[in-house]
Amino acid sequence: MEPQNVEEYKGLRNEIKELKSCITTYIGFVLIGVAPAFWELTKAVPSRPNFPMAFLGPMVALGLKLVLLLLLYKCHSHNRYCGYCKLLEQEVFDHKGNQSIPVFLWEVCLDRLRWSDDAENGLAKYLTHYRGKRPTEEQVKDRVKRYSGLTPEADKDRFKDGWKLLLPSQRILHTEVETRGTWHYPLYIAKLFAFIDVGFLILGFILLIPQDLHAGYILHDYSYISVVVLWILCVGLLFRVWSRLLGRLYRQMLGSHTVDAFCWKFVPIRDRLLRNLKIINEYELSCLDLGEDIHIRKDAA
Repeated sequence: MEPQNVEEYKGLRNEIKELKSCITTYIGFVLIGVAPAFWELTKAVPSRPNFPMAFLGPMVALGLKLVLLLLLYKCHSHNRYCGYCKLLEQEVFDHKGNQSIPVFLWEVCLDRLRWSDDAENGLAKYLTHYRGKRPTEEQVKDRVKRYSGLTPEADKDRFKDGWKLLLPSQRILHTEVETRGTWHYPLYIAKLFAFIDVGFLILGFILLIPQDLHAGYILHDYSYISVVVLWILCVGLLFRVWSRLLGRLYRQMLGSHTVDAFCWKFVPIRDRLLRNLKIINEYELSCLDLGEDIHIRKDAA
């Protein structure tokens, strides 16, 4: 790591530590909050059918998705921080001027990255001006273009394959992505919320079932059918929300919001800023595996 990067790196590592602590605290609040709801639903089961309590399950599950959305946003911030720190760890400069002056470019780089995420051509203008020695311009373009812009190529399957992240495959309660070297915490958070939702939906469904189908709650009772249809619509809305959230999760696990993706996206931004500040003559990253074929890696995922 270059001497200019040390202070910025330490500051960002502290931010990452606080962010992880914040995420853990939020999860604790969720577990404390859902326990009374589970208890009330369990107590209501013997007196079924209980329509108000039956709707409590999917309604609480929908409310919890707002918390999951916030947690995934925090995980997104975590990956951005870590991607930038990964870049700082590898940078090697051919210096101009004083080598001991700290350089703090995080906020500027983040602003440029946000701008590129909202632009159709993504980081094209930064890629055009990139002149680093290692990786080369072509190597950076090959990787960054998959992650950059409004509709990155790396995210094209996020809604179709997002559900696969939660499904068991090779081992019980584990998916194929968990055998890969990425940060698994967002996936484990999503699994926790999925288990909670399944519990709420099972209890809610039980509370819809009459103890005696011949005691007035029979199939041609239109009021009962209306309640069941409304409950199913609530569950459908829950699945729709899950689909959107799993699209975000896919981005963080396999798409354009992974730590590796952010590291690559910051490369042309940092290179251009450092050149504009006349800090470097030559830009190089020391620890990248440039022989890795990311297209094969993506297909294998």
